[in-house]
Amino acid sequence: MGRSFARYDRVSFSRNSWRCLATTLVVLTTGYGTGAHAPALHSRTKSIHASDDPQDQPLPGAEGVVIAYLAARGWVNDFDPPGIESPEAQQEITGAAGVCIVLRQSGRIVGVGLDHVGDERMLRRAVGRALGQVLSDHAVARLPKDLRDEIGLSLTLEMDVAGPFIPLPGRTFDQIASRLEPGMDGIAIRKGETWDIRFPAQLMAMNNARNITGLLRGMAARLGFPRRTLREIRQQETITIYRFRTIRLAQLTPQGFPFQTHRSDDLVTRPDITPHRIIDLADGIADHLYSRLWPQEWPGDAGEAYRKPPGLKGDYNPIADDYKPLVAPIMEQALAAFALLEYAETRKADQSRSEQARQVAHRILLDLALLDETNREGLNDPIACAALIYAFCDMTDDELVPALATLRDDAIRRILDCLQPQGEFRMTLTDGGNRHIPPHGQAMLAGALSRAWARELDPSLEKQSVRQAIDAAWQSIPVPQQVTLLPWIGWAESDYALGSGGNLTNQTRLLTLRQAVEASRIDGSDASVPLDLDGGFSVSGRLSGTTPRATSQSLRLAVWIAGILPDSRLVMPAELASVREGHLHTIRFLLQLTARSTSSWRYRSPQRTFGGVRQALWDTDMPLAAQILGLLTASETIRSLEKLTQFQNQ
Repeated sequence: MGRSFARYDRVSFSRNSWRCLATTLVVLTTGYGTGAHAPALHSRTKSIHASDDPQDQPLPGAEGVVIAYLAARGWVNDFDPPGIESPEAQQEITGAAGVCIVLRQSGRIVGVGLDHVGDERMLRRAVGRALGQVLSDHAVARLPKDLRDEIGLSLTLEMDVAGPFIPLPGRTFDQIASRLEPGMDGIAIRKGETWDIRFPAQLMAMNNARNITGLLRGMAARLGFPRRTLREIRQQETITIYRFRTIRLAQLTPQGFPFQTHRSDDLVTRPDITPHRIIDLADGIADHLYSRLWPQEWPGDAGEAYRKPPGLKGDYNPIADDYKPLVAPIMEQALAAFALLEYAETRKADQSRSEQARQVAHRILLDLALLDETNREGLNDPIACAALIYAFCDMTDDELVPALATLRDDAIRRILDCLQPQGEFRMTLTDGGNRHIPPHGQAMLAGALSRAWARELDPSLEKQSVRQAIDAAWQSIPVPQQVTLLPWIGWAESDYALGSGGNLTNQTRLLTLRQAVEASRIDGSDASVPLDLDGGFSVSGRLSGTTPRATSQSLRLAVWIAGILPDSRLVMPAELASVREGHLHTIRFLLQLTARSTSSWRYRSPQRTFGGVRQALWDTDMPLAAQILGLLTASETIRSLEKLTQFQNQ
C-alpha cells in the first residue's frame, strides 16, 4: 500500500458504505510491494523454508486483506457477525496463514481474537472471539442492552494478517530472539498438534515485544516446559519455533479510513524533516514534559492542602496510563530542568514558549531546593549534583533566588569533595569509605566542572583541577568504549576550550569518536534494514544474520553530533554536507520514536502521550530520560542549523 494509504480521512461512513469502499481501496493498494510476492501457503500446519531475509518472505495479497478488513469492520459495527456456517461468514484471504483482531474503545483494548486455521471462515472466528471478549469487559457489561448493541460503532479495529510460518534455527532462546525483529515478526511454537502463537499486533498492543527471549520462554512454559532451556526441551520433545510477517491495518477513529501501519505506527520519511518540523518536534516534547508536572495544589485526604510532590512524575507507561516512580529521581529532575532551559534559549523567537520553559525549569529546581530533610538524600548523589550544575549554568542571576543559590553552591562543593588529587572521582560514604563512580558518571562530573569553570560559576574552581578531571574521565574506560562517555566528555572538552581560549585539547580523540558514531548510524537505504530504523544508532553492534537495533539510547550520541555541526574543528567544511544530512536522518528517527496524533488510536490517554519519546519503536514506555535527551537533541539541532544558516549568509 502506497504512502497515500496512510493519509487519514475523518469523514464518517455508514455501516453499508464500508463495503462500497472496497473497489477504491483495492485501487489504492495496487503496486504495494508485498502484494507482488508469490502467494503464501494457506494452512497453519504448513510452512516454507525460505531465505534468511524476512523481507523476502511472501505476504498475503493486499487486495484480499483490504476486502477482509471491510467485512470485519461491518461485523463489528453490527456487533452481530453472521453465523459461522452461513455463506456470509466465508471470507477467504489469499495467502493468509492466520489473522488477529484487536478492538479498542478510546484506546483501551477490550477484545482480541485469533485464528490460524487458514480457511475461509478464519476471519469470522477471529472477529467472533474478539467480540466475545468485548461483552465480557466489565465496563461494557454494565451498559444497558440498547447501548451494548451499539457498542461496535465506538470501537476501532486493528487487523493483523499473517503470511507463512518460517521455521527458525537456533540452539538457544537468546539466539532465536536475536533473529526476530520486535514488533514486526510474529512468533509461533508448535509441539505436536499444539500451538502457541503471538501476532505482532498483540505484542505491540500489550507492550510485550521488548523482551523476545522472555516471551519465548513464557510460550514454552505454556506448552508444558517451565524453566527449561531450549536444548533441554528438545531432548524431551520435538518442538518447532516459527516466525511470520504480517500486513497490519488500523484506523484512527471508529468511523475513520483504514490505513496500513508499520510496527503499529506510520512511517516518517526524510523529506518530512524540515526546520519547522524540528521546531514542532521540540515543542511537542516540551509540552509532554509539562504534562508530567505535579499540580501546584495537592489536596490531602481530609481536604486540607499539604505540600505537593516535587517537580515531575517519573517514567510514563501509556498502556497502563500511569507513572513509575510517581516522583522522578532528583538527577532526572535536574536534567529535565537543564533540557527545558536549553530549549528556552532555542525558542527565544517565541517569547511565550521561552518564558514558559524557564518558569517550569525554575519551578522544578525550586521544588528540589525546598525538599525537607527526609527527602534530601538524593541531593548527596554527586551525579545528581552534576545535573544540577548543568541547569544552573543556564540560569540568570535574577532567577537565582537564595534557595537556588544555596543549592548550586552545595552541588559544586559535593562534586569537589569527590574529586581525588589525581583527577578521579570517588563518592565518599557516611562510614568514611568511598565508592568508585562509573566512567559515564565521571564524564558527567568532569563536564559539569568544566562548564561551571568556563562560565565562572564558582571562583574557587581551578583550571588544573578541571583538566585533571577531564583526563581522568578519558582514562576511566578503554579506548574502544569511550563512545559511551558521550555527550558529557564532548561537552567537557568544548567548555574547557571555551574557558581557556585555546584549541580543543583532545581534538583527534573527538574526531575519532565522531567517526565511530557515524559508522554506527543505521542506513535506511540498506534493503535488509526496516525503514523505521533509518538514522538510529546501533550502539550494541549487529550480529551476523540479524537486523540492527536502535533505541532511545541513540539520542546520547545524537545530542552531541547535533551540537558540533557548526564546529569546524570537528566537522570540516568538506564534510559538513554529509554530516548534516546524516544527522537529519537521525532526527527522522527521533520523530519516529515520538507519539504523534497519527497514532492516537493506540493510547488510552492521547493527551498525556503526544510528544512523548518512546523507549524503542517496539516499546511504548516513555522514560523521563528519553524525553530529556530528545528535547536536548531537537534544541541543539535547531541552534546548530540557525548558526549554519548565519555562516552561509555571511
